[in-house]
Amino acid sequence: MKAQFPCLLTGTVAPYGRFCSTVLVYSSGARNAAAPRLYERVADAVGAQIQAGIYRPGERIPSVRRLRDQHHVSLTTVLEAVRVLESRGLVRARPQSGYFVREPHGLALGEPDPSSPPRRPSRVDASLALKLNLGIGNPTGSCMTDEAKRRLVGLLETHDVPLVEDDVYGDLVFGGPRPRAVKAFDRHGLVLYCGSYSKTLSPGLRVGWAIPGRYQDKLELLKLVVNQATAPAPQLAVAAFVESGGFDRHLRRVRHMYRDQMEHTIRAVTRYFPNQTRVTRPAGGHVLWVQLPAGVDSMDLYEAAGAAGIRIAPGPMFSPSGGYRSFIRLNTGFPWQPALERQIETLGKLAARAGASGPR
Repeated sequence: MKAQFPCLLTGTVAPYGRFCSTVLVYSSGARNAAAPRLYERVADAVGAQIQAGIYRPGERIPSVRRLRDQHHVSLTTVLEAVRVLESRGLVRARPQSGYFVREPHGLALGEPDPSSPPRRPSRVDASLALKLNLGIGNPTGSCMTDEAKRRLVGLLETHDVPLVEDDVYGDLVFGGPRPRAVKAFDRHGLVLYCGSYSKTLSPGLRVGWAIPGRYQDKLELLKLVVNQATAPAPQLAVAAFVESGGFDRHLRRVRHMYRDQMEHTIRAVTRYFPNQTRVTRPAGGHVLWVQLPAGVDSMDLYEAAGAAGIRIAPGPMFSPSGGYRSFIRLNTGFPWQPALERQIETLGKLAARAGASGPR
């Protein structure tokens, strides 16, 4: 069995002969296995105090100088720690006042009804691979528990079924530690883990990576067939950005930004959409799953929104059987501005009009 190259998740291109600019290969023990940095330990300690109620919502946490003295670290370390707390959604900075524990937002809308599996199980062709998005899911923004991931891997092993794990949103978790990948529970190489910088840095970079397990040879061959070479310059640029620590700082900023944009969107949907509308509470990412009131067809709303210059994703896009006719997905990845609120207001009016007229 060919050994995988022990590259830490720093974006360094794995040296694999002719494939060096074609496939990025990382060892399965890469980023998640790394010991927490000093500033992360400080953030964990303060975060634990917040969770325990020592600092309550709206209360000020100790100043950066006080935290420096309490934890016997540098001021720079404390500043990095409070930025981590901000990215986790635990504290918010107030100019000239310090850092305060974030207060929970009162969001009135309920959550969508959970999907029900078919009464009769479907037969799975073991020669095919399942493809799932389980870290921060698309379109719901939900996150599978570690125990459920462990049970899933057990099923894969029992039936010898491979899984392609799409984890492009995992780095964009709003609060707490990054969700563990299903790959972390894989001991037999059945999980083909795929990550990308497309959702965290830029789609145009076209840089990602894979931990293909027992399927590494097949993946390398398929990559060569589909695209013989990937441009080295974007890979090297990303590698330098990650290795310098810039990527971690960027993630802390965009997590905070995406969380705020999500909250703005949920408030706007609450304000402008009809009663009985429901929305998810995403754990991260930048997509919001909305359940429309009875009688509102998402395909009709999609057409009406398109005529008004508004783009939404209707529910049937996410169902092989054309289901979820009463659901839409909203993209919250754009910086919040009055024009976006006006679009959601228009969508709400269109939904109310569709509900009043009933399905076509």
